[in-house]
Amino acid sequence: KPPLPPPPPCAFQTELERASIATSPGITRGERRKQRGKPAHQAALDSNLQRAQNLGEVLELVGAQGDSFGVGNIATAVRTLLRLSRERAGFDERSKMLVGEELSADARFAQLIQLCTAHCPRFKAHACATVLQGLTVLQADFGVAQAIDATLAAQMVAVVEQQAGNMSPLETVRTLHALNMLEEAGAAAVPASGWAALVQAVERSASEKLHAWDVAKTLNALGKLGKRKAAEEEMAMSTAMSAAMSAEMPAATSAAVISSSAWAALGRALERTAPEIKLPLPLVKTLTVLGHLDSEAVEAAMSASGAWAAMGEAVERLAPEMKPQDAADALDALTKIKAAKAGVSASGWSALREAAGRTAKATPEMNPP
Repeated sequence: KPPLPPPPPCAFQTELERASIATSPGITRGERRKQRGKPAHQAALDSNLQRAQNLGEVLELVGAQGDSFGVGNIATAVRTLLRLSRERAGFDERSKMLVGEELSADARFAQLIQLCTAHCPRFKAHACATVLQGLTVLQADFGVAQAIDATLAAQMVAVVEQQAGNMSPLETVRTLHALNMLEEAGAAAVPASGWAALVQAVERSASEKLHAWDVAKTLNALGKLGKRKAAEEEMAMSTAMSAAMSAEMPAATSAAVISSSAWAALGRALERTAPEIKLPLPLVKTLTVLGHLDSEAVEAAMSASGAWAAMGEAVERLAPEMKPQDAADALDALTKIKAAKAGVSASGWSALREAAGRTAKATPEMNPP
């Protein structure tokens, strides 16, 4: 895409008309599509939010014109703040902490959170996924205090339940990732009805076009969320019944909470996207995620799709390029997946052990099946 032109001298322009926005050379075609049908002043706000070069410019717009923000403007502001925060801090933890402190201390960021709370019941699928992901990442990764408090978290979970069926595949992935972080932090819990809606959205999204890493993130978030829900159900049963009776019950697993058809759909998505994996690290991360899905029911549901064979081919293809530690991690993950072990050829196992070198000690479990 061509670079955006420098921001206008004024941080916001209420006079900007819809026609000038549509013909502006600095706005992409996708942005123009999103602006169609919006009131002129909200389209202008979106344009200026997207052009912001730093956190201060976004917050200046929030402080000056927040009262006229629509739902789309709120989502754009949150998304832009997350993007600029990542660009500024990179992977440096100290820089992330400084960004988080700056946002936490700014009254205009608190005003944006108030806008999110006030407009939350009107969020549609896109705004729900964008705001939920943006605020949870700002809070979890950047340490922004109270980016999403218990009240807003409960509101967002209710909207997720309503809008899950309307979410695109990417929005479903973002929502799962955000809810995973929320539940890990104890900020919110997804009710049974919301859980069912999410699982249906996952099954539908997995049948559409997803990239390999999106499939891995979905598996990761869904697996963690499912295990927590299974643990909650097991605890509830144990509380309701005597210790002697509960001891005879089978342990709950994520497979019992998530339908086999959902796992099968993810297996087909994994089979379809495995050839897209071109670098060793994404493959290793995906294998690590799969290694945590230790339920035999999950393995069986995904085996019918040919997912394990596709991952085995990817392992054989990329093993010669792996760093020793990556190869060792791949070996460790594969030993946890019975079905995946059968999908890796003898030459693939040999290439993995050779790549692992002296960093991974040979064990019987690492031998090819």
